[in-house]
Amino acid sequence: MKLYPQDLRENDHARIVRQRSTAASTAANGGGASYKPNAPLPEPHLGVLGKLWAKGLGMTDRQAAVGNSVASEATQGTAWCTAILGPLLPGIIVLIMARKHGLDPNIAWASFVAATAGFSALGFGPFSGLAFRSLHKPLHAVELEGLMRDSVDELEIAYLRLVRDALLTDASEKAETDIRAAVEALGQAIERLPAVTVEPIDTATLRLEATQLQQQALTEPDRVTADSLTRRADALERRAKAHDNSALLSKRAAALRAEILAQIETLREGLAGHQLDESMGPTVAFAELSETARRVAQEAASASEAKQELAQLQQNR
Repeated sequence: MKLYPQDLRENDHARIVRQRSTAASTAANGGGASYKPNAPLPEPHLGVLGKLWAKGLGMTDRQAAVGNSVASEATQGTAWCTAILGPLLPGIIVLIMARKHGLDPNIAWASFVAATAGFSALGFGPFSGLAFRSLHKPLHAVELEGLMRDSVDELEIAYLRLVRDALLTDASEKAETDIRAAVEALGQAIERLPAVTVEPIDTATLRLEATQLQQQALTEPDRVTADSLTRRADALERRAKAHDNSALLSKRAAALRAEILAQIETLREGLAGHQLDESMGPTVAFAELSETARRVAQEAASASEAKQELAQLQQNR
């Protein structure tokens, strides 16, 4: 079956396109910069030209922005090479006609400007669009092998194995649609899964200390000292509550991570069964797995939003 870079999670989409863009640029220049898998990825951005190049590919604006941000070596290189080198031949012809045939200099200059403008329009328009499209052609299994070698996270490697297995599976059009939707949803779930690390803290001790400070503040005759004790008690209470919230988020994130991994392995087994005998992996099973993957992605998004809200509350305090 066919999968495209934009079907993967954003990080893998960007890595694939950047790798292809670097390879295309290196081949065009006869050498030069090599692909660096661990180099930081740029922030997604989508301008007018990016929207033009992505038109007709069925991408969302976010997917187009992710692809556009890492395709510059190929798209900008194509655009500027066309704009700069394209007018050379027309320029030479106009120069020859001006010198040998007495072509009016104003006409010669206008012809050269028109040729430059035309090639610039072609370079920044359809030619760069073709370059962008070439970077989003169907994936090859060998590209997933490269990503797996560069990955260290167990969940990410399992996801990439799933994508590789899907590429090697012959599936009906309906099954292919469901598998693609499941792969995309699982990728979104991984992207949205909050990274929460919590160091163990005895919150009961913190709350006991806060209670003792509150009681001490009530019997303290000095107002400044009493206020200080009260603030310390409030700080300990907030710390205990924040830790409890973070611990709960960490627990949920761990559970979601395990669930995503289980869903990935289930889908891989379904693909294996489908490949051996299509009757073993019916389309309805893939549809159910796709729907389950969407629910997991929604849960991961909710957990991510909860983490952001907690972080905002802590900043406000």
